[in-house]
Amino acid sequence: MATIRVVVPSAGAHTRSVAAHVRSLQQAGRCVVLVTANRPYQTLMERFEADGVAAQDVFVVDAVSCLDGGHPPQRLPNALFLQSPTMLEMIAMRTEQVLARLGDGAHVVVDSLNAFALYNGSSPVQEFAHYVANRLRSRGVDGDLLVLDDPQGHALAEAVAGFTDARAEVGA
Repeated sequence: MATIRVVVPSAGAHTRSVAAHVRSLQQAGRCVVLVTANRPYQTLMERFEADGVAAQDVFVVDAVSCLDGGHPPQRLPNALFLQSPTMLEMIAMRTEQVLARLGDGAHVVVDSLNAFALYNGSSPVQEFAHYVANRLRSRGVDGDLLVLDDPQGHALAEAVAGFTDARAEVGA
């Protein structure tokens, strides 16, 4: 049975906390799919490599790199680049396509509900989180919905608490 959690990274060390979280999932034998509107692919890969994450084994669905024109011109085997973090349905669809390719043992990390809310507002992000949580459950895939430790993050965590199974905090 799949578990969907709200995960709160350490305040002030968000990217390092995400790297530590991804590394722990990898150490547990999980194939991580990181869905991000928070940091561009290149920034994440540099941080992950510096923090001992097997970056080449993290599949990234990146909804933010295209905003600054910073995505690589070539296709990468571990990344999909979407045009905008406002394309929530496309993000969910692409994530499901990645999961279908990876098979069993995947774990989805959404980084972060706060970042998606910046572009979409809180209500659409709550709907997106609900849809993603239910799709992951139907596939038997565990997932983590990251929220920041701030007032918006607390509100988002409370809003999704009814359809998540647990809450966890991760440090750097």
